[in-house]
Amino acid sequence: DSLCEGNNFIDKVSRAMFYNLNEELISSTMNSVAQNLKDANMSKSNVANIVFIGGSSRIPIVQLLLQGFFNG
Repeated sequence: DSLCEGNNFIDKVSRAMFYNLNEELISSTMNSVAQNLKDANMSKSNVANIVFIGGSSRIPIVQLLLQGFFNG
């Protein structure tokens, strides 16, 4: 429930800083998408809809990268 002995850590992080800190994880998400398509022997054009699930799906940069990956 807390970081240490009942004390919580609170810090303000800008969106740009958040993206910078998580750049590697965010780009690995796109690598996973590409690998899943390859494993399924599918191309981007075979995908009609994308369903976002989980907390990271609400991160705007993840949404934008997926839109770019699938050409809109």
